[in-house]
Amino acid sequence: MRKIKAWLVSDCGGEYEDYWETPARAFTNRGAADECARKREARGRCWDSIYGDGFCSIQEIEVVLDD
Repeated sequence: MRKIKAWLVSDCGGEYEDYWETPARAFTNRGAADECARKREARGRCWDSIYGDGFCSIQEIEVVLDD
């Protein structure tokens, strides 16, 4: 077993039939996580005006891999 650092992008955007198909994604690269969050936030701003506040967060996590 080994442990790696990852960044979890959690997304609460979208409503009803337009909810996100993947509300959480993990990345092993902080830059990729930032880019994902930026793109999701841009889409979320459109929905915020209709459905209320949405948000996207990035959390550093430790992942245990069973090789």
